[in-house]
Amino acid sequence: MEDTFDAVVTSEEVGSGKPDQSNFELVLKKFGISQRDNIWMVGDSANTDIYGAKQSGAITFQKLHRGVLLGAGVNCPYYSFASFTELYNLIYRLAS
Repeated sequence: MEDTFDAVVTSEEVGSGKPDQSNFELVLKKFGISQRDNIWMVGDSANTDIYGAKQSGAITFQKLHRGVLLGAGVNCPYYSFASFTELYNLIYRLAS
């Protein structure tokens, strides 16, 4: 992933799990930015990944696979995808 994205932050690196906001604060610090809408977060858990990222103002992408339901309400992602090819195409389209 490091070849595709400018930065990758994991909860192991931060020392706390999502949806703790310190995960998203580290992204801002790595880039030296304050605008939260510059963060695009990919995850599969609506309750932790999507919720935490949306609370930080990030653009959210939810990976849907067997046993994972699309988030709803405050846990609803901005975008969802079922394959990483689909994610690649979605990001390419959004970045154009």
